[in-house]
Amino acid sequence: MADSSPDSTNAADRRAVERIMGRPLRQEWPAGAWAVGSRVTVIRDPDWDGPWRDEFPGTVDGTGAPEPVESPRARR
Repeated sequence: MADSSPDSTNAADRRAVERIMGRPLRQEWPAGAWAVGSRVTVIRDPDWDGPWRDEFPGTVDGTGAPEPVESPRARR
């Protein structure tokens, strides 16, 4: 039977994301970043119609450390 503990699930998620991204995820948490377990609400940018059209609650997880978004549409 597969291990379904939070640590093993987190490790499996990390491997899956790393496979998609083609590189390891950072693990050093930046100073000032929200802590793992912080509750957040994801909202739509009023100046851009995507990718999320509705607000939804979420929780910061520890799959990988926060990284800046590299996109011409990204804001600071």
